[in-house]
Amino acid sequence: MRYLPNIYNKPTMKKSFKLMLILALGAGVLTLNSCSDKAEDQDPTPATTTCYVTQEVSTDGSESSTMNYTYNSENQLQSAIENGDSILFEYSGGRVAVVIDGLEESTFIYTGASNTPNRININYDGIATGFIIIVSGPDGITKVENHEFDSEENAVLVDVTDLTYTNGQLSGFLSQNYDAETKEFSTDIEIASIILDGKKSPYNGDIAFLFVNDFSPVAASSSNIVSAQVVTELGNFEYTTIYEYNEHNYPTNTTASIFGQTNTIALTYNCK
Repeated sequence: MRYLPNIYNKPTMKKSFKLMLILALGAGVLTLNSCSDKAEDQDPTPATTTCYVTQEVSTDGSESSTMNYTYNSENQLQSAIENGDSILFEYSGGRVAVVIDGLEESTFIYTGASNTPNRININYDGIATGFIIIVSGPDGITKVENHEFDSEENAVLVDVTDLTYTNGQLSGFLSQNYDAETKEFSTDIEIASIILDGKKSPYNGDIAFLFVNDFSPVAASSSNIVSAQVVTELGNFEYTTIYEYNEHNYPTNTTASIFGQTNTIALTYNCK
């Protein structure tokens, strides 16, 4: 089961993990990183160590997959590599500008000084195939809409994801597919009753990771899920995760359980 449906019918590198893999890394506040303008002599607080995830090894039953990450000199995600396939990231003004995934090229559009794009245009082999609309609020991203162009180049809504917050923390997630013929929505997945561990997410609120993970809220989270209720067409399921952490409170091993199955993830970091 995909966390969010793929809207592109082309042979590109996988951008989303299985539900258990995505949930295993948590869901917290969707607040993207920004630079501080405080002078050094005004901030007596010791520098905080940031850990940048360099590898994820996921094991689901007898299957295992490895994702490797590289960074540029500014500690920005430069590539995500899985099974020899690479997603490459280009930056402008400190923000993600273009993402290249094989023949697919995604251009990020921003409003003002925001570090969160409000639109991403998707081209495949030079042909416009779709776009993503992103809506943000004071607590983070509140809506993600996937659109694709039909054979007559009309924009067609494919799916919508809504995120809700309580006291600044993610409290609800709803992904719905849209049927353009009947003009009706159907629920793909809903996540509720989220309990967090209060520790750090491997992704440090990075929009690049959010894109790699098909705009799962997990990739931009500030904390990790301990438990949640997951509702799908198959029923209502309880999700739980057990974590091991490094000395900087980043998860190094996760064991997630849902649907009667268990998934484990081992994470490696470069801490600075």
